[in-house]
Amino acid sequence: DLSNHYRDGLDFFHEEFIPHLKTRLSELSGGIWSFDDFDAFAAGSDVDLMTHIVDGVASDQKVTLFPGGWDGFLVGTSQRQLLEWSSESTGSLACLCVPSVRNGHLTKEMAEFLARAESCLLNINLYPTLTAAERVLVARRIEPYLNKSILSVSFSRGFGLTASQLGVILVPKS
Repeated sequence: DLSNHYRDGLDFFHEEFIPHLKTRLSELSGGIWSFDDFDAFAAGSDVDLMTHIVDGVASDQKVTLFPGGWDGFLVGTSQRQLLEWSSESTGSLACLCVPSVRNGHLTKEMAEFLARAESCLLNINLYPTLTAAERVLVARRIEPYLNKSILSVSFSRGFGLTASQLGVILVPKS
């Protein structure tokens, strides 16, 4: 019945899928992370969602990408004048792929990059591919910054919770 198609999908997303995702992320972090105070949103892909976030912020605020990090934060953005590759993130939206595709799991420099930022956009697609000990270490380093972070998750990679591309962001309610 098409009249209920979208409502049924949204109900499944918010009542079943997202609670499962939040529980799984908490389990993967060794219980360090909690997403009780986060809302969830979805789109066709994680890159679609991150493009909209980066574009919206970069229209009037600096967006900083960790040097040598993931180029996906730049895909589709039309607001490049306030985007820069820099380890200096003070007053900006700091973008980081965790674990970093090119720079290691989560270095001290990356944690400092997040600490200095006004807000953070974290792509955690590859997080499940780390060992349990590595996930706990990364979770401890990121935990102090979760309340100012948007987490982006794609289910075409490490999480494997869906058979197709789905991008989800978790955003603090505050």
